[in-house]
Amino acid sequence: MAIDLKTLGAEHPLVGTNFNNIGGAYDKKGEYDKAIGYYKKSLAIYLKTLGAKHPSVAASYFNIGAAYKAKGDKTKAMAYLLKAKAIYLKMLGAEHPQTKNAQGWIDSLK
Repeated sequence: MAIDLKTLGAEHPLVGTNFNNIGGAYDKKGEYDKAIGYYKKSLAIYLKTLGAKHPSVAASYFNIGAAYKAKGDKTKAMAYLLKAKAIYLKMLGAEHPQTKNAQGWIDSLK
């Protein structure tokens, strides 16, 4: 992470990927607040560098939503999962596995 920050800069998509991976590690440990914080850092970088309709942005929304669900906050989980699904739907279509997966998580919150 330190090398990527130094060589690529704080707003490079690979730095966003590093933040996402750190968030995933905290998520697996059950430290959802820390995970969400890192996922949000990743999301901010992706939004700035890749644009709002990129699959990596959708993946960040999905990860944040999943962490909120695990934390028990269904309202926030739903909001982020709906954003992920909207991007997947537009970019990948209704039949794509990522779109269907997002829909499944949304359905599980109802």
